[in-house]
Amino acid sequence: MNPAGIVGEAYLLIISMLVLAGFSTLYHSSYSAIGEAVRLEAAELKERIEKRLIIAAVYYDAGQGLLEVYVKNVGRGAVTAGELKASSFYLISQSYFQHFTYSGSGSAETWSYELVMDSLGDGVMGRGDTVKAVLRPSGGLASGTYLVRLVLPNGRVSEEVFSVGGVRG
Repeated sequence: MNPAGIVGEAYLLIISMLVLAGFSTLYHSSYSAIGEAVRLEAAELKERIEKRLIIAAVYYDAGQGLLEVYVKNVGRGAVTAGELKASSFYLISQSYFQHFTYSGSGSAETWSYELVMDSLGDGVMGRGDTVKAVLRPSGGLASGTYLVRLVLPNGRVSEEVFSVGGVRG
């Protein structure tokens, strides 16, 4: 046997093993990244299923200029006070748009809430519980059809159409 041939074959074997190891590492890191993405997506989906609110009723008090929005938790899990306060309301019509952020101050373009149905009496919006959100538009609402939209921090959206002044939508 030729010693140069054996050395050449050894080099080829070593290079082949290094290339194979490189592909293995690349495949493993890609597989890990895909696995992590799937886990994150599953966690987000779980949160969206567990934290689901619907707008059950809307009432506009023209005398006080307040919009009362009754929101019910129909998800599987509780919604914390922090999650409620991080949520946003939007009021939209053909000629009107206003964004409301949480504030207990009572100033214009803000909203506050009170838990009106607390099944466990724990102060947390659990499954089946209802919150009355009070929105304070910067001015009175004209007659017309409006859309009120609630957006939770997890991106879940709930919306309802209502009318002011006897207009039917």
